[in-house]
Amino acid sequence: MTVAEMHFAVEQGLQKVGSNSFDTFLPEELDFALNKMQERFIKQRFWSKSDPKQSGYYGTQKRIDDLRVLTVLDYTDDVLTPDIYADHEDFDLPTNYLFLINSRAKILHSDCQIDPELITNGDFSTATDWKLGDGTEDKWTIANGYIKHTPGHASSTESMSQPIRIKKGNKYLISIIVEGAAGGATTYAGTFTISLGPPGEPFKGNTSPTFDFITNDYPRPYYQNTHATVAKQFILEANADNVSFQINPSNDYDGRLDKISVRPIKEIPLRIVEPDDAYNLLESPFSKSSHKSPMGVISDTFIKVFTDKRFLLKGVALDYIRVPSEIALSSNQDCELAEHTHQEIVDLTVKHLLEATEAPRYQTNSIEGSQSE
Repeated sequence: MTVAEMHFAVEQGLQKVGSNSFDTFLPEELDFALNKMQERFIKQRFWSKSDPKQSGYYGTQKRIDDLRVLTVLDYTDDVLTPDIYADHEDFDLPTNYLFLINSRAKILHSDCQIDPELITNGDFSTATDWKLGDGTEDKWTIANGYIKHTPGHASSTESMSQPIRIKKGNKYLISIIVEGAAGGATTYAGTFTISLGPPGEPFKGNTSPTFDFITNDYPRPYYQNTHATVAKQFILEANADNVSFQINPSNDYDGRLDKISVRPIKEIPLRIVEPDDAYNLLESPFSKSSHKSPMGVISDTFIKVFTDKRFLLKGVALDYIRVPSEIALSSNQDCELAEHTHQEIVDLTVKHLLEATEAPRYQTNSIEGSQSE
């Protein structure tokens, strides 16, 4: 139904056949009632205790279909640089957040209880472990604790690379320091990308954005003359097992790179607990936050996720129900929910308005109140 059709349906539901029992409601009054019943409908369908059928969002496919338009999947909030000394991280909730469906923590951790770093000689302290091209006209050189590329290669296989043990479908945190041709804040020419395996489309999947010193078109990363030395972090996804970490330069790229790091990111179900229980649980060796079961609380506009300092928190991922747009005849804003729910919202609105305009309404209000949160 359109918003105009919902208004008409409510007015028809209020009147007896062939009569004019009730004064016409103002459009703003009908909008208010429809939005109130839309909110009640969402709460009833999400929570099993207030659902007339006692099933809730997780109970039946019908309930999932009722709220599918408002379901947001895979919202993420990440920290740029995880703090190894922090006992928690705060992650922002989305501004249109209403109800949580599920949550996952993105952590840096090794099952072997050792440094999960996958790159060797990432600080270029020696000249080993890296393949500096295809062996014909290599322009990469390692010296003085960094690697430098000199312009002029013509081969398409100039990529500097190192084989690493990764798994298809997993995500990895890449860190790197980019410097100018003479080091520090000096300029450099050309561009490059970083990829896990052969490069694909920049900024997607296994390939980084294109690093370009002079281009500043959002969302491409760029480096101004005032801060050319920048530690960059981004996430790549492996599209194959055990491929090479690659740096793919343009033939005119002229710059230095240092402090390269590749660490696996794991998504673990995040255990949300009540705030009044959180600190008691943290004191228990059996329920405290760990790399197998990270724990968090929701407060105000953020999620606080705790760590035991044996794993690093990189971010959170959420599936949630968002706030719907308000129904409004004046702006022609229709109900956002699925079409099959519109008549149900109209019926709730009619019942609500009938009770609001009739004197003996205590019993029905009590029933409605018992079905809502």
